[in-house]
Amino acid sequence: MIKNKRHHRANYNCSLSRITWTLLLFILLSGGANAAEQDEWTYSMVRGDNLWNITERYLDGDFRYWNSLIRLNKVTDPKHMPPGSKVRIPLRWLKIDPATVQVLDIHGKVQYIEAQQAEARDLTASTHLKDGDQVMVDEGANVVLQFVDQSRLFLGSGSRVELDRVRKFSNSGLADSKVDLQKGRSESKVKTRNSRFQIKTPSANTAVRGTDFRVTVDQEDPNLSRIEVLGGIVKTSNSDGARDVTAGFGTTVTKGEGPGSLVRLLSTPEILSPPNYSRKLPVDIKWQKVDGAEKYRVQIHSAEGEQTLLVDEVLSIPRFNSSALEDGDYIIGVRAIDANGLEGKNAERILKLDARPQPPLAISPKDGEIVRTVLPTFEWSTPTGGTGYHFQLSEYPDLSSPVIDSTEVTGTRLNPEQLSPGTYYWHLATFADTKKGPFSPIWNFILRPAPKAPDLSEMSTEENETNITLHWQAGTTGQQYKIQLAEDPGFQKILQAEQLLQPELAMERPANLVYFRVKVIDIDGFEGDWSPAQQIKPPPAPWYYVIMPIIPFLFLAL
Repeated sequence: MIKNKRHHRANYNCSLSRITWTLLLFILLSGGANAAEQDEWTYSMVRGDNLWNITERYLDGDFRYWNSLIRLNKVTDPKHMPPGSKVRIPLRWLKIDPATVQVLDIHGKVQYIEAQQAEARDLTASTHLKDGDQVMVDEGANVVLQFVDQSRLFLGSGSRVELDRVRKFSNSGLADSKVDLQKGRSESKVKTRNSRFQIKTPSANTAVRGTDFRVTVDQEDPNLSRIEVLGGIVKTSNSDGARDVTAGFGTTVTKGEGPGSLVRLLSTPEILSPPNYSRKLPVDIKWQKVDGAEKYRVQIHSAEGEQTLLVDEVLSIPRFNSSALEDGDYIIGVRAIDANGLEGKNAERILKLDARPQPPLAISPKDGEIVRTVLPTFEWSTPTGGTGYHFQLSEYPDLSSPVIDSTEVTGTRLNPEQLSPGTYYWHLATFADTKKGPFSPIWNFILRPAPKAPDLSEMSTEENETNITLHWQAGTTGQQYKIQLAEDPGFQKILQAEQLLQPELAMERPANLVYFRVKVIDIDGFEGDWSPAQQIKPPPAPWYYVIMPIIPFLFLAL
């Protein structure tokens, strides 16, 4: 009886032991499968492939992994496998070969120093970077690098990195990359799952497989790093701790301390302007304030692929404008920055800019002016690059049914042959050869000729030739204006600078060619960008200037 009980207890303990070991084995195998899945490359067989030539082509150490590869994939006939068969290969079995990093695009001055060298050289699109090379980005410049697995690394203004490890796993398309970010700011897009990509800073290491993230070394404190994750998971660690940062969160890491708590990234701002298609300069970018934002970053790049940035600015107010963009297609990005310096999610807007050549500014008649002559003289400035003008004049505010509609005006003055008294509206567009720019704002005037006077000596015909009034489109109530006049188009030799309450400047007509530009001061004190420079040409020389040099000869001939 006792013996039977002992026998049953032994069988029970044995069964329990089997269950325990089975569960443990299942847990280990499950964990091992997940780990393997994360560190494997899956190869698809093509015609002519077999496990033998795959081993020879891709695996390290000759054929020592041959049997292991058969067992892992449960292959019964390794020399005859149909096309499309999937073969799992752990990364640690693959050959590791040196690789290079391609320079995808450069904006501004970027230099590099080859490994074991001391001389800095200019980085160009033909440069291929390798292990140990250093890259230095000047202030105001940026560069995009591309690794063998198509992962991209953007380096912002003032950044410096060393390429610690640039490797590839055989010809699998997977990479093993490690970058030492010594200063500055990086944005990474790791596109291939299972590629190994690390960024090291003075205070933290970040390791990822397939994600979008940013790493910044603080400009004033190089021992402070910021990590922001936009997609996937980034493992952030140092000797004092580790933390997984998931998409939509960020963290700060100070040297000597573990990674800080996760902080949710600020929400995407709402971009209010410009519209997707714009013919206006300057390009005025406005967006809604974001709760918790202390600053904002504005970035602009060409819409043709992932290029370097033409604009990369940090601002304290939700507004930015620029006249520096050429006509073309752009992508505008705006994101909020919190009190920790962590940058949030990007808002983006596509912009097609078609603003050149710029329209002229009206000189006469002034907007809203009552013209007392029988016929007005229309005069305007000369935009840079202008070769002709499209002039429209109408009795209707929308310029419908124009009285004059001419695309063949070549000068900067126009005298209509006849015009009845009344209210008129007019505007202009500039031609640069065959390309026509946007129309100017619409100006209006009232033609109300004065009655003829018996004494013609009291009429003044010199007023328009000796004095000039510049006037431009009025802004909103409370805005003011700054104007500069200079001898040169670069505005190095300023002749006159004024701040005005009204959108006009009266002045004596200059004897020589003069350049001018205008900017708006908003009611909140914000100063917009300068308008493109335009010209005021001197008045034409009187007819008698032409014959004065020959008068002495006429007297001698007589």
